[in-house]
Amino acid sequence: MANEAMIDAVRADELAARRQVDPKLLAQFRAEVAERMKPSRKLALTVWSLDEVKRDGEEWHNIYGLRIIWSLAVEDDGYEWIHVSVSHAHDYQLPIVRLPSYWEQQQVKARVFGDRRWAY
Repeated sequence: MANEAMIDAVRADELAARRQVDPKLLAQFRAEVAERMKPSRKLALTVWSLDEVKRDGEEWHNIYGLRIIWSLAVEDDGYEWIHVSVSHAHDYQLPIVRLPSYWEQQQVKARVFGDRRWAY
């Protein structure tokens, strides 16, 4: 019984080690996102501000209340995945919260993923 518990603990440690994102890859992706967040004519002249740097990603917002949270992680399949959440900041003065438009989602895809990556 003790051996099984030890084997399970070793497997859990191995799985955790495999799920760690390479720090160099994370730093490289952060730099890519920061570069794409700069105002450009190609991607609408919107100014983005970095709100928070998280352990595995970042949180950004723009002057129109659009928020982006992205993270990079190694998932169960062993591949690195980028997860992006997009929303409008909730305005407590308004009773309605609207979803990001298709155009806004395209802008976020271009800013976070760039032209070389697919987004699902």
